Amino acid sequence: MVLRTRKRRGPLSLVTAGIVRPPPKRGDVDRAASQISAFVVAAIFFLPPGFASAQSSAPPWQIGSVTVQGSVRTRLEGWDWFKAPGAENAYAFPGTLLRLSFSQQRRDFDWTFEVAAPVLLALPNDAIAPAPQGQLGFGGSYFAANHNSQNAALVFPKQVFSRF
Repeated sequence: MVLRTRKRRGPLSLVTAGIVRPPPKRGDVDRAASQISAFVVAAIFFLPPGFASAQSSAPPWQIGSVTVQGSVRTRLEGWDWFKAPGAENAYAFPGTLLRLSFSQQRRDFDWTFEVAAPVLLALPNDAIAPAPQGQLGFGGSYFAANHNSQNAALVFPKQVFSRF
């Protein structure tokens, strides 16, 4: 059986052994996507308990009597919801949150100082449409809020704590 494609007026058709087949219908694609989703959910529930467990955190560092801990969390945001002529409506960008804390526990007092640094990279510089649409998703909003910069980062004190 030979698969070849040919262009007709209208959608692309597949010709298989002389039988013309139209492209899949929207319902067929949705049905296939729901079957794949059901398979993934079933696989998660039937995996052995230790297979999908969360990673254990590393022990904190000690510098003298000061405990140092940190974390890095990153995500990828993808947007394709808004249609606007002359502006980019489909884009993706990574966002990362870095956290670093220092703490000490003594008999007389405890203290903690934590800083955080959100980092946004590769923000879209063309995801803002003329009025009335404006910013097309968070990428456009982050770009506008950071003085039209495609890369933004800031270190700030997240938590300061002391107990006597």
